[in-house]
Amino acid sequence: MAHQASTRAGIAPRLFALGRFLARRAPLLAFTLAAALTLLHLRAMLTLSELPMRGDPSLGFGSDLTPSHYPWLLSAMRSLFDTGTLPFWNSYINGGTPQFEAPEAGVLSLAVLLGGALPPEGAIQASLLLHILAGMAGVYLFARKLKAAPLAAALGALAFGLSPYLTSHLRSGHLGFLLPMALMPWSFLCLWNALTAPRRGALWAVASGLFAGLGSLEGGTTPVLYGAIGMALCAVCVVLGPDRRAFSLRLITSGAVAALAALAVAAPQALPMMSFMRLTGRAEGLAFKYSQAAISEVANAMPSLTWFFLAALGLLFALRKGAPRAGLWLALCAAFGVAIWKLTPLYWLLWRFVPGFAYQRIPERALVLTYTLGPILVALGLTALWDSERRPRIMRGAALLLGALLLFQIVDRAAPLLPTAPPRREQRENPAMQWLAEHARGARVHIWESRDRHWGCDHVTLPLGLEAITSYTATEHHDYLPSDFDPPGYRTFVGESYRAPAKFWGLLDVKYVLSSTPRDTPGFRLAARVEPCPVERCQPKKSAGTYIYENEMRQGRAWHAERALVLVGPERATFEAALDLMQLPEFAPGRTVILQTAPESALARESAGARIAAGLDLPGLPRWPSKEARALARATLAPAARVEPTPTTPSAAVEVARLDANRLSVSSERAGWLVLSEKLALYPGWSARDGSGVTLTIHRADGVLAAVKTDAAGPITLSYRPPRWPQGLALSLLLAAALSLWLVARHKRDNPAPLN
Repeated sequence: MAHQASTRAGIAPRLFALGRFLARRAPLLAFTLAAALTLLHLRAMLTLSELPMRGDPSLGFGSDLTPSHYPWLLSAMRSLFDTGTLPFWNSYINGGTPQFEAPEAGVLSLAVLLGGALPPEGAIQASLLLHILAGMAGVYLFARKLKAAPLAAALGALAFGLSPYLTSHLRSGHLGFLLPMALMPWSFLCLWNALTAPRRGALWAVASGLFAGLGSLEGGTTPVLYGAIGMALCAVCVVLGPDRRAFSLRLITSGAVAALAALAVAAPQALPMMSFMRLTGRAEGLAFKYSQAAISEVANAMPSLTWFFLAALGLLFALRKGAPRAGLWLALCAAFGVAIWKLTPLYWLLWRFVPGFAYQRIPERALVLTYTLGPILVALGLTALWDSERRPRIMRGAALLLGALLLFQIVDRAAPLLPTAPPRREQRENPAMQWLAEHARGARVHIWESRDRHWGCDHVTLPLGLEAITSYTATEHHDYLPSDFDPPGYRTFVGESYRAPAKFWGLLDVKYVLSSTPRDTPGFRLAARVEPCPVERCQPKKSAGTYIYENEMRQGRAWHAERALVLVGPERATFEAALDLMQLPEFAPGRTVILQTAPESALARESAGARIAAGLDLPGLPRWPSKEARALARATLAPAARVEPTPTTPSAAVEVARLDANRLSVSSERAGWLVLSEKLALYPGWSARDGSGVTLTIHRADGVLAAVKTDAAGPITLSYRPPRWPQGLALSLLLAAALSLWLVARHKRDNPAPLN
């Protein structure tokens, strides 16, 4: 008996010590539990060698992650880690296109950096998981700062990590939403710390801007803009509290510092991106009817009644417990997200008057504010019930009941993930793509069914090293690829190409075309017929078409033209005139190059060669499509001896080598017009130099191609650097230096050296 009593006496201190140990670590344990539940739902992502399946229209699902973001990030990884160059240009999609400036490409994101140590698929999945957990941590810490109980703060973090908004966009593969959304809680928390911790407020303000800038580099567009709107709402909180003047000054200072810090991070990419957007189908933003289209991307988009009730209690808790401004700020942001979604007049006001908002679409996306900041109020609401001094037992019972109900709703409303598969298995088991990878040998390929930017196959072509002339992309030059927002009758090169596919695709060096059905089109011969691949393994279905045709009018990557026909006028008018001329049977790319130039250019003033005005009247020039202009065009395009045009073959006289992602080397054997099947003239960042270092002018030719005039045989080097990249980099360094000096000065002012 004495032994048993002594044993019991020894257990009691141990249990007491264990209780104290757990109590001290309650915050960590609570957050760990929330993170574990989130990872349980996202367990398919823990297989780092797999990505969500691409989908097909017949399957009823699709993800942007695999066909869009995966190729972008893979191309960036190859540039950085294989050739040691910044990923300015992507030669694998759309016949070559800018990558660094594409708003959602995320070429400087965490995923790309992780690609130096992990396989591409693993780097993307790891980046996603780390961002989601980081976002949950930001929500948790913000709630704890506002005096939420550990378990309530953890439930708020779970309401963020498994929110219908986040999980639905995760299912859709929208990295441009997910990654910046995960950084938003940190940006808001740091700004709040800057407003409430004067001694280190400067550092917190800079940190807030850094998180916002990183969100931009991660490919964020919509969340970054809505985050800026949410931060601006903090100005309303000035009405609460006695120190309105001091708070207003801190808000103005901290907001300005945060904005400068965000610009310091984002400027090297933001400035080139602004130049790039002017060339795309969204150059002037979207028309309001397109911008506010009521498209549902989020299942169970509206928060539950339990969520709203607890958020309202959270606002009351903040108002009573010494954080009225924070509570009002969070409540305004959460309510504003729902209001933008539901109230068309409010959305119109933002579209009309907020800079950059006209580029946005789908009002439902404003819920990023609701589901990022609302969970903090939910945590405060649970804490209000638990800490209530009136009828504490009843209130704690209500807190437990509502917490359990909310937990059930969080798990129940979270969108399920798509099935995953190893991309390399699909690439390996796709007979059509394997055949193309073996036979293309540097030439481009095309999939017949790809007329626009939808349901691309870049997730197979790019990893296999195949260059395609269409892709799954949100932005591309407005003259090249049809987009969702083109006006009726808008003509593009790819859209027009289906009227004379062999000729147009041959201009882009397309050697092989994959088709799901047999074709009988002039200029193509059946090169192979391969085994089909089930859509359950190879997606979309058209990526595994069984018919492979060889283009007999493939022109090669570069060639010499005997003469030039110059179209003079506005850019759009000369482009459409070039499309008309290229349809004529007399046009043969190896004989004549069709140049497009502005009236004020030196090329327009040259007397040599035939010139035709397009889109305006010019003295001495016939205007297209007049009878005189057509006669001149046919006379120029016609061969010296009257023979029918025949299919051409790649010129052996011109060799093209890709030195790295951003540079080409062309070896020409004679002087004259050299035409390149590259879209270099569409983008002002390209430059050309001959072997002696003389700068050559790159002219727009044959619709979307490029041509240079050389005076002698020899090598030509072409390089790409995004417009305004040097200015963006200089601005970034200047702002970083200025902010650093300012922080040092503030530190010295607040911590003066002691007197001896």
